[in-house]
Amino acid sequence: MNQISNTILFCGLCVALLSTIGCQEDEVASHWSDREITIDGEQTEWHGRLWVSEPENIAIGIMNDESNLYLTLSTSDRNNIMQIMRLGLTVWFDPKGGTKEVFGIKYPFGIRGMGTRSTGRSERPRDYMPDMEEQVRSLQKSQLWIEVLGPGKDDVAWLSVMDTTGIRVKTGLSTDGRFVYELKIPLGPSLDNPYAVNTSPGKTVGIGFETGEIDLAAMRSQRAGSGMRGGGMRGGRRPGGMPGVGQGRQMPEPFRYWIRVTLDSG
Repeated sequence: MNQISNTILFCGLCVALLSTIGCQEDEVASHWSDREITIDGEQTEWHGRLWVSEPENIAIGIMNDESNLYLTLSTSDRNNIMQIMRLGLTVWFDPKGGTKEVFGIKYPFGIRGMGTRSTGRSERPRDYMPDMEEQVRSLQKSQLWIEVLGPGKDDVAWLSVMDTTGIRVKTGLSTDGRFVYELKIPLGPSLDNPYAVNTSPGKTVGIGFETGEIDLAAMRSQRAGSGMRGGGMRGGRRPGGMPGVGQGRQMPEPFRYWIRVTLDSG
């Protein structure tokens, strides 16, 4: 009986240990903001302040002063870029330093169909594929709002991207082809800026990055509405050799990544 109890206890400890390991996130240092940071979708002010995660193929920079947190993320990975532009990006904050989605900023929302070939209904040729710079410009023009999520479960607010106070966010493309995301957000709430991380210099905060998910049901419905059926696609292949969704073509997993940041106390 004791042997069985010991075995159960050992297995329980293993499960707990694995759960703890799975929840760990990378440690990233925040730097005191000793320079003016313009939220313009460029990284000119971030020289010497970027931390690189090679497995994720992203570069992250965190700075703060006594009132605001400044964040940038950039990537040259085309899969990461297309997921952000097609499915949107939410940056989550856990003021207790964990990985709980307490307060989130959703921007951009993404553009469905971005990066796909033309349907032939415009003046552009059917094989037209816009370059990355054109796609980023199109994304910027179409994203007019910022969605603020939390801290309450059902709390949702909308802010104009033209608002120059409080939360500021911008995307862009660097000269070397990297997609750039920049965010400025207040550390603590105020009468003028009620939406904030709810933390202060010297404290530790969890920051997560998450793209949206592909709605396969909506895609199938759209294909059905356009008259695309199984006939003529035997073997799971589209005309021209392109695999159909769910028929030999794997959809990319949503991008989810968390970091743990101790804010500089100045």
